[in-house]
Formats: sequence, structure tokens, C-alpha cells
Amino acid sequence: MKPKILIAISDQFLRSIYEDFFRESGFLVLVSEDNVLSIVLKERPNIILLDIVYAEKDDFNILKSLKESDATKKIPVILFSRFADEESRQKAFTFEVKDFFIGEYNSPWTVFSKVKTHLEGEKSYRLPITNLIMEEIAKDLGYQSLKCNKCFTQMEMILLKDSNKGKNYFKVSFVCPKCGI
Repeated sequence: MKPKILIAISDQFLRSIYEDFFRESGFLVLVSEDNVLSIVLKERPNIILLDIVYAEKDDFNILKSLKESDATKKIPVILFSRFADEESRQKAFTFEVKDFFIGEYNSPWTVFSKVKTHLEGEKSYRLPITNLIMEEIAKDLGYQSLKCNKCFTQMEMILLKDSNKGKNYFKVSFVCPKCGI
């Protein structure tokens, strides 16, 4: 059975990119521009890619409603924003969103990888960079600096379990804990 994703992104161009990408990746794609909650209640998607524009409308009522309903509270939500806004990001995480993406800094492949992770229950681990071995791994992966290019915060090492490759396989990357890039 195809996984069902609801894409609720306000920008028509970005919405169509994600819609095409997920459809080509084998997803049943639902699209919403304004009636997000009613579609979720009717269609019960497996995961939701929600624009911060819709989430902030009426002070995060969509997220509140999703988390208060037994029928929808376990549906993973990935919040999508075109701009970095730390206050909105922090507030969104109080509603247990799974991830927060800054749209212009993430490729559809990155978003797809996270969607797949949340649907399959694959674990990820965030580790503060605490020793020279982690710094050496970062250099081997091509990182020139372990400071975020945007906000200059110290990066964290991310280990993402990849069950497609085997039981003991992890992908390694480095991400800014503040802005997510």
C-alpha cells in the first residue's frame, strides 16, 4: 500500500515540486491550500508536510487540533518554512512536530529522507561535537568548518539509521541545532 502524504505548502511553485517528487517516489499525494484539518480528518494521511504559514494561522490551531484528537495525534508533522524564524520553530516543537525545514535550504531529497525516516520509525541520533574524532569525520566528509554558515552555531553530528542498507548502517551528517541546516 502506498504511503499517503498531505502537502500543505502555500507557495504554489514549491508545492508542485514536492507534489511531483513524492508522487514519482511512490506516494499517494494529497494537496491542500487552506482546509488542512478537514483533509486530515477525512483522508488520514500517514504524514503531513505543513507550511508554517498555515500553522501560524489562528496561533497554531491546526497543530493543536491534530495533537488533541486521538484519531490524528500520532500522524507525524514536518513543518516547512521559507524563512528561518526561531520563535515559530520553538513553538512548533511544543506541538511535537517531527522536523522543521527551511525550504530554500533543503532539497526534495533531504525532505524525502526525513519523511521516510518518520514513516519507517528509523531512529536518528544528535550528538554534540565533543572530540577530535568527530571533527576528523567532518573533515573526511568535506566540512571545512563545524560552525553553521548562516548563524555560526556549533554544528551537531547526526547519525541516521538506514534500514535499507542493513541493520547496522548509519548515515552521518552535520546539522546546525539552531536553524536546522
